[in-house]
Amino acid sequence: MLLLTVAGVVTSLHTQEIEHGWADRQREACRHLPFPMTEHTTGWAGVGLGLAAVAV
Repeated sequence: MLLLTVAGVVTSLHTQEIEHGWADRQREACRHLPFPMTEHTTGWAGVGLGLAAVAV
């Protein structure tokens, strides 16, 4: 039982390391893409248009 507990902890830590590495690579790859800013602007434009529709 102790062996399974240790193996579970080691596997979990390794999985977290893989996920962390993937997140770093994804962040670097997406840094130069226009999509995040476009989505941000589009999202706030939707809020502005919704408020304008309510005001009118």
